[in-house]
Amino acid sequence: MRSLIIISLCLLYCLYGCKAQNSGGSASNYDPWSSRNAPNAYSGEGDAGYVLNSDRLAEIRNQRMYPFFDKGGNNDHGDFQMDIRDTSPMINKQINFLLPFMGFGFNYTWLSLHGHLSFSNVPVQFPEYPLRFPIQSWPRNADPSFIGPFYSRCKIGQLNGNEKDEHGMKRPGVYFRLERDLYSRKDQFGVEIRERLKWDIREAMVGTETFEPKHAMIATWKNVSFAGGIALASRTTNTFQAVIVTDEVRTYAIFGYEWMGWTTHTEAGGDTTEGQGGTPAFVGFNAGNGTKAYEYKPYSQTTYIRD
Repeated sequence: MRSLIIISLCLLYCLYGCKAQNSGGSASNYDPWSSRNAPNAYSGEGDAGYVLNSDRLAEIRNQRMYPFFDKGGNNDHGDFQMDIRDTSPMINKQINFLLPFMGFGFNYTWLSLHGHLSFSNVPVQFPEYPLRFPIQSWPRNADPSFIGPFYSRCKIGQLNGNEKDEHGMKRPGVYFRLERDLYSRKDQFGVEIRERLKWDIREAMVGTETFEPKHAMIATWKNVSFAGGIALASRTTNTFQAVIVTDEVRTYAIFGYEWMGWTTHTEAGGDTTEGQGGTPAFVGFNAGNGTKAYEYKPYSQTTYIRD
């Protein structure tokens, strides 16, 4: 599947198709949409203001994914999350702005290898599949609050050895990028992220004609495989992304799926060689605490997520 799913966290939705990826950039000019190197942190100093023309906007909207980087930045790892491993699958991220979600406001999130961003503790295992949210036995059993583009049991996979471009050669694992104060950004990357977000959302969602993105989180799962698979199955992988954007009043989620090689981990009935069969991943949202949830049908927990 190569598509974007844009969903308002007020529970409206739309399916928005993406065209094939354009490589972008040139050998002599840095292009953040095709480079593995993260742009410099925005300071605002000495910035005359970047002007985005219509041709460039069309070019960046033609990309399959929003940018993520495995080089550059403060530690030369870009957005790559070194602390997320198979044995340590979740880390906390402070986002330092208000993110409205299902009637609550958060200034933090937990980023998980298992295909979701959460706002509370998430059970490691569930008693049965298919998954049902909210958890009816709450508070006796935990009912996690989360945004899930591919809520499953994942592990970090491997490259398949056939990657030919810079994008494909980025390291397998989990990436996280935070872009703040997009209203006032004048740098190339800030302006381009803001304008793509704005037009992706405005053209996909009813009632967003005046929406202006203020802050965004970009979480990417690249070449993640399924838990319980044999060693050779580590090259059977998925690459997908969740972009969460807000003006601190409304919040929208953009789910992007670049490559889907498997659907189901073994505890949910998937086979150990290809990760097929059983109950595929849950796609959707849960407010937590036994309140409300939204499952994105017909893709959630069906093979449509792959096809």
